[in-house]
Amino acid sequence: MNSPPMNNCAICTRPSHAFNYGVLSCNACKMFFRRAILGKSEKCCKNNGNCDLQNTILNCKLCRFQKCLSLGMRLNTNQYVNLSDLINNLSKRNSERANKLLNFQCVDDPNLRDVLKKFPVVTKKPTDQPFSKAEWGFMEQLATIEFMSKFEFTQLLEDEDLYFILKASCFKTASFIKAIRSYSLKSGILQYPDGESIVPAQLLPFCDSTFLSRVESRLIGKLIDLNIKEEEFLLLTAVLFCNPAVSHLSDGGREIIGIHQKIYSSALFQYCLVTYQQFGPARFTELLSLCHVINKHVEDVGQLCFLFTFRPPTEKYKRLCAELLSS
Repeated sequence: MNSPPMNNCAICTRPSHAFNYGVLSCNACKMFFRRAILGKSEKCCKNNGNCDLQNTILNCKLCRFQKCLSLGMRLNTNQYVNLSDLINNLSKRNSERANKLLNFQCVDDPNLRDVLKKFPVVTKKPTDQPFSKAEWGFMEQLATIEFMSKFEFTQLLEDEDLYFILKASCFKTASFIKAIRSYSLKSGILQYPDGESIVPAQLLPFCDSTFLSRVESRLIGKLIDLNIKEEEFLLLTAVLFCNPAVSHLSDGGREIIGIHQKIYSSALFQYCLVTYQQFGPARFTELLSLCHVINKHVEDVGQLCFLFTFRPPTEKYKRLCAELLSS
């Protein structure tokens, strides 16, 4: 049998005779692309994205990955994803996030760019020290940022793309996590870990019963209706985070985030098929409907914050919370 004709890899120009993920490429670039999608890679390019593609692209994982994408490499998102490992990894990182929220405090007052540049120092919180709503809110956002920043694909994003995706998604993700925690405690309302409602007491006179019920209970009610499982929550959190429709993303950042949205959506769909069998597709659709409810909840919280113009808060909210709420 004749050997297939030898050509050059479209990525690195080394000899190749195979198409991998839709592009003529050598085995090394094939394995690199798979690892870059499912694992870690370098975040920055020392040459501002202008590496000499023939001589130095192999030394710059970011430029190499961007070239893979620009040439049309696409990973079949139904392959190479071990569902059990994926869920276990998400669960472990979520446990770390919960521990950070419940047991640590931070005296700094950073904005989001400060946090991304250098994560602020946190210290053990005394067990007898009560937290105000502002302090709980700040630690929720800070712990959620750390949780989201540990998604492997964030290491592939440029700094500005990471900033915009976190700014757009962090408050939504934190709200979803808060709802899950309240739901697991069989609470009918959204509450902080100390059991207090998320609605400040000074705003209660300005809230009619219908609006108050929406803010405190609508998201919880949806979780109760769905009887959501922990695995579904974890995978849906990843889907919610990976939103390529976020404004101001670069084309490369949008591509990376979109690929990972497909990966996590595929994993959630696979979980639904395994768990619910013939009812799996319907369950998948039901779970995705939560994204709409979360968006509506965030809109309600925005209206709640508007009420502060009538009754300014007595406690100071840190810059990070104000920035994420404004987004």
